[in-house]
Amino acid sequence: MSNLLQPNNVWLIDTPGAGIINSQKIKVSSVYWNGPAANATFVIQNQFGKILIEATFTAGQQPTWFPNDWWDGLIVPTLSSGVLVITLE
Repeated sequence: MSNLLQPNNVWLIDTPGAGIINSQKIKVSSVYWNGPAANATFVIQNQFGKILIEATFTAGQQPTWFPNDWWDGLIVPTLSSGVLVITLE
């Protein structure tokens, strides 16, 4: 699978890389990490390289974030397992 930016404001990110996924300003309401393995990691950055969310999964963790914030673009340089489900407003 590759990253899926759906028109219904739910984006599925499963392929990390240094490339910019989106260069527009986006309002992110939630990020859910679906199916991460133990000790898996991910990093979300804006298009200028500023880290917005960085996490390592541990058992029993609820892997959900609610930034409710404007982001200047989107890059996911690290995603060792699972899928990031990003919901936009």
